[in-house]
Amino acid sequence: FILKERSGNSYLYENRYPLSIGYMTGNEIITWDTESEDPFTVLEDYVRAATGNRSGKVFRSLEMDEARGANAETSVDGHGIVSAVPEDEETESSVELIYTARESGQHYVFIEAGGADSITVKREDKVKDMDIRSDCGSIVDIGDVEEGEMFRIEIKYGEGTESTVKAHVCTVDTDVWESAYDILSSCMMTVGDWGDTYIEGSIEAEEDGVFVTSVPYEEGWTLTVDGEEREIDQLVGGVFIAAHLDEGSHDIRLSFRPPGLMAAVMITAASILLLAAFCLVQRRGRRRKAGAEAEEVTISTEPRAPSEPEPSYGEVSGCNTVSEGRNPQEGQRGS
Repeated sequence: FILKERSGNSYLYENRYPLSIGYMTGNEIITWDTESEDPFTVLEDYVRAATGNRSGKVFRSLEMDEARGANAETSVDGHGIVSAVPEDEETESSVELIYTARESGQHYVFIEAGGADSITVKREDKVKDMDIRSDCGSIVDIGDVEEGEMFRIEIKYGEGTESTVKAHVCTVDTDVWESAYDILSSCMMTVGDWGDTYIEGSIEAEEDGVFVTSVPYEEGWTLTVDGEEREIDQLVGGVFIAAHLDEGSHDIRLSFRPPGLMAAVMITAASILLLAAFCLVQRRGRRRKAGAEAEEVTISTEPRAPSEPEPSYGEVSGCNTVSEGRNPQEGQRGS
């Protein structure tokens, strides 16, 4: 990797040795050992297995010179593991790991320190803060270190914090790695199409071997080789999707469908149908109710008789007086 830019604890690197999402390896890849506590040992064994035992040693470990504690009693087990117990639990403590470079070159540090407040790599006239990843550790490039140069890793803790530190330092033999990369990159998958849920491509296998992908398996992945679905029963390192391929040209397709997607679609469709049926029943019910109410109302088409005049009392018509209780017409006839 080549450091291109830095901002605080964030680093942007250019990968000079890219690999495709899938490539061919030898059958030895199934012997890859992932059990070591040292990540550089795990990476070393992957290179060995993936190249079919044709690679030399890529990573060279650097042993720790000394571990010191400030308000902390430290002990080292000889495999990069340091135990730190605070002497005064009401006071902050720190642990300092000291190394001396045996050769000049790029140095890498893996550090895991649960409960640490800060982790700092201190070199001559340089200070480089390391991002804490207490759950699984971090691999950090501390740059070119000259042979004989001393550097220290300082880990600070809060009051009363007891911790176990895992620390591993190594250099990389660039010549050996480039040779291994040439082997791995000689037969890679060419990606032709991809989307959110699938990847398609082709590969020309020069010999029988294991096709390894960088896709971690989880339920829902489907692997298709030359149009035929393959059962995913081979995982490299117990994680990555892989399949045995014979020599020759092959079309590869990886697709993903979340588990339970079809059940969710069917439940959604059934819910929509039930809602539609409920709305239809409600609509028909309202129509029936409106029809029943219309039948109860009688509409007459016969002409209406003129309204009879309301009787009035004490009304005078001309010179005649209408007496109380008498019909006005009767009074007119009697006049």
